[in-house]
Amino acid sequence: MNGLPTHDHITGLGAAVVLLITVFVFSAGYAGQKLYGHFVVPEWVGQTIVVGLFVAFALFMLFSRLLNFGLISSSVGLLRRLLSPLDPLGRLLSRVDAWLVFIVAPTAGATLRTVPFRYFVLLSHIVLASWFAWFGPAPFGLAGTAWAILVVVAVNRRWSWIETERAKTLNEPDRQSLNSIELDEDLRDEAIWSILLLMLILPIGMRQFELMFPGASVFQIENGAINRLDAWTGFFGVELLKALPFLDWADIYQAQGQTRVSIGSAVSMHVLLLARAMIDLVFLSALVQAIAISVSLSRNRRDFLAERPGIDRLDERIEQAELTKLAYLQNGEFKFRPEIQNFLHYNTKRLSILRSRAKEGSRLLAVIVEIFRISQKRYYPPIEQLLEVTARKKVNQGELNSVLTELEEYGDFDLQSLMIARRQLNWKAGVEAERQRLVGIILRKTDLTPEREKELADILIGDQADSLNSIRVMVVQTLAQNAQRNPDNILYLSDARDSDRSKIVRDKVKRAMQQFGLVAVPQVHQQVG
Repeated sequence: MNGLPTHDHITGLGAAVVLLITVFVFSAGYAGQKLYGHFVVPEWVGQTIVVGLFVAFALFMLFSRLLNFGLISSSVGLLRRLLSPLDPLGRLLSRVDAWLVFIVAPTAGATLRTVPFRYFVLLSHIVLASWFAWFGPAPFGLAGTAWAILVVVAVNRRWSWIETERAKTLNEPDRQSLNSIELDEDLRDEAIWSILLLMLILPIGMRQFELMFPGASVFQIENGAINRLDAWTGFFGVELLKALPFLDWADIYQAQGQTRVSIGSAVSMHVLLLARAMIDLVFLSALVQAIAISVSLSRNRRDFLAERPGIDRLDERIEQAELTKLAYLQNGEFKFRPEIQNFLHYNTKRLSILRSRAKEGSRLLAVIVEIFRISQKRYYPPIEQLLEVTARKKVNQGELNSVLTELEEYGDFDLQSLMIARRQLNWKAGVEAERQRLVGIILRKTDLTPEREKELADILIGDQADSLNSIRVMVVQTLAQNAQRNPDNILYLSDARDSDRSKIVRDKVKRAMQQFGLVAVPQVHQQVG
């Protein structure tokens, strides 16, 4: 699927659950239409529900004991084997889920680095799609509603994937993400806001159904109310209020809505059922996700303080707050709480990275320095931090800048490591200035040797040539300046003069060679090895 990672995370068992929910919703709609006005729920159904709930809660209470005896895993394994014929459906659902996460969500701005811009793009998609759904002719306006709903679901699914992967990483800190998804993203707020916007999206979609069947009175609408957004949102809000879980006061007290829009046909009932089912499922998934995050963070903190093997750092969402608590200001200087002793086993690599990010004079920096002092740990070398930061699919600009500053202060300028970092950054957007800064460090801080000049040529020509014209121009000047001491530079420059894709770079090569009196070697085009 257009280069998507292969995902088969939904098995036949998961497909069966999705299928059951779908069948239930459509069966309920069909039965409701056929038996409208005569819908009677037999007593035995109520008895079955009570027994089912009792069994479910009993299993929940006995879950840990059953787990110890292996009954849960064996039962799940048996179910998976029995439902293996549904595995193809599970794979199809996995592809759809991956499409939402890796195509739709990024298209809607979920992967953008800057929060304001991310909100702007996300809201633009939803608002413009809703605008088209409101003003577009029926049934084409439904396309706007469908896209807005897809965006909401996609953002929530990406949030769920990130949190699931992050929870796994907490237990295995060195584990690489198998889902090819970045853990630096935090889409909680975007997911919640998008869910809230469903309150506007769904009523607008309902209006499209009314417009699709002119004269059929899908909904009962007072004169002039069909084009009033407040009338449609008021109707939907009242229906949601009547459906409040755990209370159902509307059924007990026979409450009726007094709205300008109301149910008028079987079609309107089906539309309302689907809208409410969507709200219930999306809200329920968000609630479960929020609870899972809270439990995961609490478990992570408890396991870290208990020094559980393999847990030597806190989750990024709480670590700075927890570390900052360990220091307080008294008489103009930082004092440290006794609890700092519980943090002496903190991951050295992670503390070093946090140290590079921390502001000068901050409580966080003071705590980190104190932990290093007490534990007598050594800082993680900046060059290794650089390799780790640049290897990420998405590079944090501020963190990269801090590491480069620390690298210059530390004075560790290993050529091979710097070149690896340069290659890892190549073609990555959003860090162009930092890429130029790194190449500047290579040019200024490493010794002039044939090996270095060959590495510089690698920046200018060949498969690993830098994507930025400005960086290749920087290298041209240095290679030309050092050509008398390293004659091979003339070969590199000649190749760039003839083959570089940018006229700016080719012209720079010609001027530099002329400036230093270098004679080009024609038709070289040899690749730097």
